[in-house]
Amino acid sequence: MTGFLDGADPSGGKHSYAYEMVVFQIVGIANTQPVYDAHFAISDLDRGDFRFKKQVIVGPLTNSTDRFDLDVAGFQMGGSMGTYYAKASPPDLDYAIDLATQALQKPTLNGTNGVETYGGFISPYYSFNVNATSGTVLDHGVPVKVAGTSWYDHEWANGIPGDANSGWTWFGVSLDDNSQYNISFFMKGDGTVDQALAVKTADGHYTPIDPNAIKLERIGSWKSPNTDYTFPAQWKVTLPDGAITITPMLQNAELYAPATQKFYFEGPAKVVGTLAGKSITGKAFAEMNPWGVEWGARVLP
Repeated sequence: MTGFLDGADPSGGKHSYAYEMVVFQIVGIANTQPVYDAHFAISDLDRGDFRFKKQVIVGPLTNSTDRFDLDVAGFQMGGSMGTYYAKASPPDLDYAIDLATQALQKPTLNGTNGVETYGGFISPYYSFNVNATSGTVLDHGVPVKVAGTSWYDHEWANGIPGDANSGWTWFGVSLDDNSQYNISFFMKGDGTVDQALAVKTADGHYTPIDPNAIKLERIGSWKSPNTDYTFPAQWKVTLPDGAITITPMLQNAELYAPATQKFYFEGPAKVVGTLAGKSITGKAFAEMNPWGVEWGARVLP
């Protein structure tokens, strides 16, 4: 789940944030218990500050059919089909969240009829793209009442598409005309695009986009001080009726886990462009899982 939040502290000071909260359930093999890998990241858009923390536990497989409630060493996330919550309060991060969301439109089925495929990788995948969000951000000990919107994704995968010969780039784009685009590019090891998948949602309806009509252009570069990996500084995505440019609001939005030396980029971005002959603006979350990196089984940090 990702989102954008605005609010005010008790003294009336204004604040803007973006956040990511995700839990990976990695099913065990040979009758072992699954691993739960929870990530919390927050972007303080006023300070220009990005913070990331992860928690990992081994626990029983959840088997509820109508909702989920996960607690990964204090990182909590749960809910049921359009109504969700997210809570995280790492003591060493200076930020905490306590948020509730409510979907404002029907779910989008991504990929083809709700399934993304890439080679032998198969992932049933739906999203609630627009969710009213409210709650509290604790900012350096100061409670900030916030409201905004969130994007909720849920995927099941039969594996993880990756070694040094692959990677991917994903954009969850929310335009100011109330349309959304879910766009994925799967990469070869040299960074060339091997496959594109995209779905447009507008007026309560979702439509897959012809993958042959989608192109990705990387613009500029930014080298991580943590990993020395070079990320794009900006992206241009060509769509059937025009093009959009996606620019990170904070360049350093790398989620890096020193203990495993694994990393990826995911952060808030601004969107501008022209579609169907009209100028458009909006926001996005941009994710890039690096290609050309050999780190064994590709599990995110």
